[in-house]
Amino acid sequence: MKPFTILFVFLIFHSASAQDHQLIRATLHDFFYAIHTADSALMTTALRDDAILRTIHPQSGELSPQIRGRDLCTMIGGLSPKSQREKIWSYKISQDGHLAHAWLPYSFYVDGEFHHCGVNDIQLSRSGENWQIIHIIDTRNEECKEEALSQELHQYMNQWHHAAATADEDYYFSFMAREGIFLGTDATEKWYAHELQEWSAEYFNRDTAWAFTTVDREIYFHHDGALAWFDEVLDTWMGECRGSGVIQQDSDGQWSLQQYNLAILVPNDLVKEYLKIKKSHDTLSPEKKE
Repeated sequence: MKPFTILFVFLIFHSASAQDHQLIRATLHDFFYAIHTADSALMTTALRDDAILRTIHPQSGELSPQIRGRDLCTMIGGLSPKSQREKIWSYKISQDGHLAHAWLPYSFYVDGEFHHCGVNDIQLSRSGENWQIIHIIDTRNEECKEEALSQELHQYMNQWHHAAATADEDYYFSFMAREGIFLGTDATEKWYAHELQEWSAEYFNRDTAWAFTTVDREIYFHHDGALAWFDEVLDTWMGECRGSGVIQQDSDGQWSLQQYNLAILVPNDLVKEYLKIKKSHDTLSPEKKE
């Protein structure tokens, strides 16, 4: 077989595999979103009627009685929307032909309060172009490493923001990898950490460099546990902003902020007005710009 033919076959196979993984992940997302929204109709698209769901007892190791897919759909439809939420920390998916397996660490919350955590061991099958869940076994624990690690990284980010609020320059930049990137709200503001430190020196000479208060934050993990990414809503002097970023753990177990992106949130109904202001600003001569 010619090298070009081998490459072509590989690309087709890789593309099909990547597409399947996207469809599998979409099915899993729909299943857990259906739990969150109490949407039994959505759940029926993700879960086969004859699917089997069971739980392993954390102390005895005994399996709970089987719940059929159709029965779970009925149960979900009777819940209050958004009163329960299953947060998936990471996705590890394997596939062979029409069979797929997913390993999903999770935490379960009821009315916003932590209830339990564990792992979902899920099998899916493909019929035509659609993937559906055929089997779920989950564990249920009071403590999980992902939950603990999430709290650690929430504290990590809170301390980073606090260092700016108290103008503690050395502490603030100790959180960032030297090759880490900070993306500011202005189009020109893309800095490596050392460049940001030079630019912001005058701000850290004050009592407060800048004060951002976290309103909400979501953290996610790669399945190897050494990479995390997040998004957060911030209360700032610019109004409500969104920050997002990537945190990586090195071989010594130390975390460092690899990238942070700060964005001003513009409501959709104000975008046209914002564009008019921006166009007017851009047409000003450099001498008239403030």
